[in-house]
Amino acid sequence: MGSLRDKIAVVAGATRGAGRGIASALREAVEGSTSPPESGCEMSQRKPELEVDLTVPQISVQRADDSTFHVTVAGPSTTTHDVTVDPSYHQRLAGNRCPPEVLVERSFEFLLEREPNTAILRRFDLTVIGQYFPEYEREIRKRLP
Repeated sequence: MGSLRDKIAVVAGATRGAGRGIASALREAVEGSTSPPESGCEMSQRKPELEVDLTVPQISVQRADDSTFHVTVAGPSTTTHDVTVDPSYHQRLAGNRCPPEVLVERSFEFLLEREPNTAILRRFDLTVIGQYFPEYEREIRKRLP
């Protein structure tokens, strides 16, 4: 999946809204002290000098036309994406529960739990997500208002 920073960012994103939970535990593990010396070895008790960014990427969705959306994901690396959503696909997934912008935003939240924003295609149709992640349609329906 990538670096330790990428893995922690994914876990932090997955625990958004969960309070202290896993994100706090990860921060404590990364910033905590080293383990005690083994069998009489003299070992420094310094804290590791590892800086980890646990910020969750911010997703911005802007409508370009009836079926195209410009998405910006701002995080340690900012990326931009052009996503098309056929109205019939939006209707199939969301019905009248939410506008397509919300479907696109929740779809990016889904993707960011599985890969860093730098790995997400720069231009794609929303139906493509299900080809990479078969659970997408089932999961996305649960996330919509």
